[in-house]
Amino acid sequence: MSPAEPGRGNEGGSPEGRRRGRLARQRRQRRVTIAVAMLAAALILATAVVLMPLLTRGEEGITSGLRRPPEPVIEQTLLLVGYDEPGGLATGATLLSARSDDEPSAVIFIPIGLVLDVPGIGLDRLALAYRYGGIEQFESTIESALRVVIDHTVAVSGDGLATLLGQAGPLTIDADERLVVRDEDGQQQVIVEEGQQVLDGERLAVYWGHMSESQSPLIVHKRQKKVLAALLTKAAEDPARLEEFLAQPADLLETDADPRTLSGIFAGLARAAHDQRLLFEQVPVRPFGGRETGEGALFRLGEEARDVVHALLPGSAVRSEDIQATSVHVRDGVGRPGIGKHIAEALEGGAFQVVLTDDADRDDVAATAIVAYEDSPEAREAAEAVRRRLGLGTIHIGRDPPSAVDVTIIVGEDLLETGTPAGNHNQASTMEQDS
Repeated sequence: MSPAEPGRGNEGGSPEGRRRGRLARQRRQRRVTIAVAMLAAALILATAVVLMPLLTRGEEGITSGLRRPPEPVIEQTLLLVGYDEPGGLATGATLLSARSDDEPSAVIFIPIGLVLDVPGIGLDRLALAYRYGGIEQFESTIESALRVVIDHTVAVSGDGLATLLGQAGPLTIDADERLVVRDEDGQQQVIVEEGQQVLDGERLAVYWGHMSESQSPLIVHKRQKKVLAALLTKAAEDPARLEEFLAQPADLLETDADPRTLSGIFAGLARAAHDQRLLFEQVPVRPFGGRETGEGALFRLGEEARDVVHALLPGSAVRSEDIQATSVHVRDGVGRPGIGKHIAEALEGGAFQVVLTDDADRDDVAATAIVAYEDSPEAREAAEAVRRRLGLGTIHIGRDPPSAVDVTIIVGEDLLETGTPAGNHNQASTMEQDS
């Protein structure tokens, strides 16, 4: 009989030898099992490390459908402004707001020919508010007129809009009428036929904003409704592309909203369009003056305008009972009788109330001063609101108000030199601490 092999024992021999053989085999099997398990775990971990970036990379990854779409942002109001060129006229204004899944969301068109009280200017066309003070002046004018709070703004030029619509891809539009425009040579060109058709970006841009002198400017809102509805419905079908579409360079899409908020608002609107709970409305207006067609047509707010807007934007509405008027004391520093009445007219339409008018200590004040009596954000904002309304003035923080007022205006020669109490809307304010 040959000797047993090392490490194997004599399995065919005594019971003790067979027992030692079984134990050895079990130890070898456990080592193999542990090694296989460790190898499998390592392979799973390596696969996750490699694939996870691909799964979230969108079009560059395995499938863009696995990218997480933006979460809807609700109860925030966005003002979309179109303009012809920087420092030029506004060409369009639209309020957009998404609400929760069981409530209607809203798109509200604001006629650009509205005659409104422009802070620091007086009555003028809404289109000119953008030229006077940019997006901030434009936003302030609409907030004051409609008594709403606007959370974010987006401004886009005509060329930028054409670029965006081009990137959105062809959209199916059911046109109510044929759209014909004249080119530079005076030749007529059919841009859109009546009925359902597919429009590319270039034709969408013309369809969006074109208006003839024989048409009411309000007609463009009907076409813009069709374009927005088609665009939002398409976004609802492919929500993962929404963030990419809105991630535009700052010179194309000017906004104070961060990318996640902006895409979230449009995601909420897209979901509402898909669920057929997206409402389109135009702010009610009535003609102002004799002309009702072409770019020169003017309008005034209808009596029901604020009620309509507040019903569509309940979270942004500023109710009359919620407005606490800022009490104002006017001091005449130029020796001009009746100056208090002129200041009150300039502040009319805002949350201000002139409660006291008297003469300043001197009548040769050169620069208008606006004095608040608390060094708090609320007091500073009240003084800044007065300055915006007047269009000029240096803000001071004073002590011991002469009466129970929030703000004192000391009228200077600079206000008279402007010709109206409205003054120069672009003058910057400074904050000074009086000793």
